[in-house]
Amino acid sequence: MDNWQQDFEWEDILKEIRMGNCVLIIGPDLIHYDNDRSLFQQFCEALQNDQKLNKAVNWSAPFIFENEELLQLEKVRTLTGVYTFLRGFYQSRHEFDVPFQKIAELPFHLIISLLPDERLVQVFQRENRNAQFSYYPRKK
Repeated sequence: MDNWQQDFEWEDILKEIRMGNCVLIIGPDLIHYDNDRSLFQQFCEALQNDQKLNKAVNWSAPFIFENEELLQLEKVRTLTGVYTFLRGFYQSRHEFDVPFQKIAELPFHLIISLLPDERLVQVFQRENRNAQFSYYPRKK
């Protein structure tokens, strides 16, 4: 066990969670990848390998911010194909299944997911857990 885990006040954190004083924020970094490539890097690689959609991104643009997980899309291309590809890419990532199952068992009153899919809420529904789901509409 690491030193920070030994010194961590787990009981205090659990009390705060039960009282509704903690928020859980999850994102792609929920999973550690052994190949040292982030999920965004793996997404970019899959997008580059897609014969139809690899031209939707300006890969030589000076505005690809890998740490912020931003791409510069070509203006002449439709975005629908990229969104569909992104949705399918995340749906195919089964390494989130076990952590989502465990998260659904935790008594957090608010969970914010930065992942672009609805699998976490689907786990709550499948387990008959009381949950409300909402998202931030990108056009408003």
